[in-house]
Amino acid sequence: MPFFQDLFGALLRNYTSRRNVVLLFRFFIVLISFVGLFSVLFHVMMAYEGRSYSWSTGLYWTLTVMTTLGFGDITFNSDLGHLFTIGVLCSGLLLLVVFMPLLFMQGQTVARVPVELPKDARGHVIVCLYDAVTATLITRLVQYHQPYVLLIPDVDEALRLYDLGLKVVVGELDQAETFERLQAAHAALVVMTATDATNTNVVFTLREVAAGVPVIATATHPMAGQMLALAGCSHVLYLGRMLGAALARRIIVDCT
Repeated sequence: MPFFQDLFGALLRNYTSRRNVVLLFRFFIVLISFVGLFSVLFHVMMAYEGRSYSWSTGLYWTLTVMTTLGFGDITFNSDLGHLFTIGVLCSGLLLLVVFMPLLFMQGQTVARVPVELPKDARGHVIVCLYDAVTATLITRLVQYHQPYVLLIPDVDEALRLYDLGLKVVVGELDQAETFERLQAAHAALVVMTATDATNTNVVFTLREVAAGVPVIATATHPMAGQMLALAGCSHVLYLGRMLGAALARRIIVDCT
């Protein structure tokens, strides 16, 4: 029981686990559908052999065969009935022995990555997404012993970065609950380097739960920078413009 409690708890706790919860429910719907179908076909096959059983007996037979228990108290006599039994058995093996453990393993793997920070977290930097810019930033934060947390919406990417030793949490960028779990109201800084549209959406979302935290975001166009400022962004960085200016200065210095 603790195993299943931990598993379902992990699936239901996780942000993006809505995806996993949907997958879990779909699996059980498919499983119940197969059980119902095989229970009906059991009566059809028994009628073909001239025998009759109750519906509860049909359900009992289906479950014992699918779970590979196979008590042998109810069996078919015809070759067609034997082929039907093999089909039910193979279906049970695929669903219960192969797919279900894989689903549970995925749930346990996802549970390794945190989805929130402690309630007393203070003065940390929230870095949204991982790229060359934020990777360099994280290196500097570690160098100066500044606590940080890396927010990643994709579970697989979060697991990869978590295994690399980064302080990762999983969460949707466009949900206020995500930033509540990250104690954004008590953060020292929030950094975003996604697309202009994503950055603007995240700033709007963030301001719902953390009105005063400083926010730095990148932008590629002045209009996007204005939108970020209206959304509540504290500082807008035009990295392309800054890089171009740096290259121009370097060229001028080299030429002179």
